[in-house]
Amino acid sequence: MNIIKRAMTSITRKPGKTVILLILVFVLGNVIAGAISIRQAVGGTESILRTKMAPVVTIELDSKKVLALQERNPDFSRTSLSVEIIEKLGALPYVKNFDYSIGTTLESRDLKRFGRQTYGAALLTTFRFQGVNDPEIIDLKEGKIKLVSGRVFSKQEISDMSYVALISQNVATINNISVGSKMEFENNISYADSEGNSCLVNLQNFVFEVIGIYEPVKQVRISNYGYEDMSWMDEDMENKVYAPNKALYEINEYSYNEYLRLTGWDYREAIEFTPLFTLKDPLELDTFIEDTAALIPDYFEVTSFTDDFKKVAAPLKSIQDITALVLYVAIAATIIILGLLTTLFLRDRRHEIGTYLAMGERKFRIAAQIGLEVAVVAVIAITLSLFSGYILSGNLSERMLLNQIAAEQAQPEDFSMSTGGGFPWGKIELETRGYQFEISSDDILQSYEVSLDLLTILLFYCVGLSTIGISVLIPIFYMIRLNPKRILM
Repeated sequence: MNIIKRAMTSITRKPGKTVILLILVFVLGNVIAGAISIRQAVGGTESILRTKMAPVVTIELDSKKVLALQERNPDFSRTSLSVEIIEKLGALPYVKNFDYSIGTTLESRDLKRFGRQTYGAALLTTFRFQGVNDPEIIDLKEGKIKLVSGRVFSKQEISDMSYVALISQNVATINNISVGSKMEFENNISYADSEGNSCLVNLQNFVFEVIGIYEPVKQVRISNYGYEDMSWMDEDMENKVYAPNKALYEINEYSYNEYLRLTGWDYREAIEFTPLFTLKDPLELDTFIEDTAALIPDYFEVTSFTDDFKKVAAPLKSIQDITALVLYVAIAATIIILGLLTTLFLRDRRHEIGTYLAMGERKFRIAAQIGLEVAVVAVIAITLSLFSGYILSGNLSERMLLNQIAAEQAQPEDFSMSTGGGFPWGKIELETRGYQFEISSDDILQSYEVSLDLLTILLFYCVGLSTIGISVLIPIFYMIRLNPKRILM
């Protein structure tokens, strides 16, 4: 009789033991199937959510590290983030667009802001300028603004000392400005003299020509960082003035030299280019952050929405950790319990095994027969447990996810994410420009789905059969390695 017929005969001859083995593997298989299904669902959900995350990165000064370095070494002098490093990062293959800018504020006696008015010294209206190095403007290429009339900058205007600008449609309307109009601004500094009196000094006057008018793309603002009213971000985009970096750099340098002359305070190191990188694929964000951190000085930090994403996805991480523990425990329990049960069953069959050995049957064939017996029952049991485990895991994991989300939302907000222990200014700047983190708990629930795809099925069979194989091979080889005389005694 060949080993297949012997195996089938052994399975049907003692149905009680076969049923016990079937039930045991079925129960443990449900646990393993559920854990694997949930882990695959969590991984798939995280991938879906990452594709929704804004793949944008900026770099800002880590003032906390700078202060620590200065305390340890009074002669420490930091360097600025070089344009060469920024352009090297921008040349990486997974970067879609990048630019670097310098900002400044100028004041006007004639122009009005859109929305709520903000004033500088002597009730001069303040406007924030954002420098650009990319003539096509990264905010325009990324769809955060759209050009209504006029044009973008030319390469010559970017490289030369050109006082040209783009303003928003609303600012143009309330000030009766069109393409070709001139706008007058003042560069003023205010400071306290040695006696504590407030002084205002007008440094320079500038006339910018409007070459283009843009309109911010409407953003769905999510209340964040403790602010209930997010309309100030929209107003900031409306009142922003785009201008070439070179012109703004010269304005800032002149201002800081005057501060040094008037007060003795050297602010020139504050002239920093702030880069912005957008990636082709959000899934490459972590890789880009690692590459960036390796190239920039220690006292700069990479700012992105990765930490925010991890916070929102924390319920998924909790479930993944729980299911990992359950999976490992289930595998260990299967190996131990099934190993002991197989050993017990083989002890009852020791005379049968001894007879085979005494008749000259090869040990390999005996091991194959016993393994086949267990495999037939195990395949039936884990196939049944695959479907039942999938159903149970779907219902259970969804309730677990709801509980984890509720627990995360119950925790108080922590706004100490920035280096100075206050608000995360880098992220606020990104969100002001329209590069928002928009993943919510509802997005998690909508994206989460336990499914039986091919990968999950193959993984389950691989883990299940491997676990069963390990658990039964040890007692099988232990039994057949014994001397036939010793077994038959």
